[in-house]
Amino acid sequence: MNTQNQIKRTLSNPANIEYISHLLSGNEIAHRTDLAKRTCEQFGFYDVRDQAQLGGCLKALRELETSGHFILPKAQQKTGTKSPRRLTSPVSLPIDVPTNVNAINHLELVLVRETAEMRIWNELMIGEHRPLVDRVG
Repeated sequence: MNTQNQIKRTLSNPANIEYISHLLSGNEIAHRTDLAKRTCEQFGFYDVRDQAQLGGCLKALRELETSGHFILPKAQQKTGTKSPRRLTSPVSLPIDVPTNVNAINHLELVLVRETAEMRIWNELMIGEHRPLVDRVG
């Protein structure tokens, strides 16, 4: 297993910098992660679970770029939203719900499958739990 320092030390070798520069000059590298994957394969940067050490490799590549050894492809911007799908209005308050869970007849657990159900679930969770988080912060 290679640690972060071993990755940077390995990649800092002039022959290895030349290898990375060659990969970058060939226009075969679509993005930084692609370069990191190929570099991990080439130099055997895998952890004990046989997973490529992409994070450590990317960090070492960025540091070598900062040192002027080569220019990496531009960082990709992640698209999309990270916020959950929500309703356009709050969920109506429940009516006649007992205060004790044991008093609820026919209580059942329902798997959320449909988009409409997911939006209701998200709205309920945000409405119930966000105030707790906001108060702590």
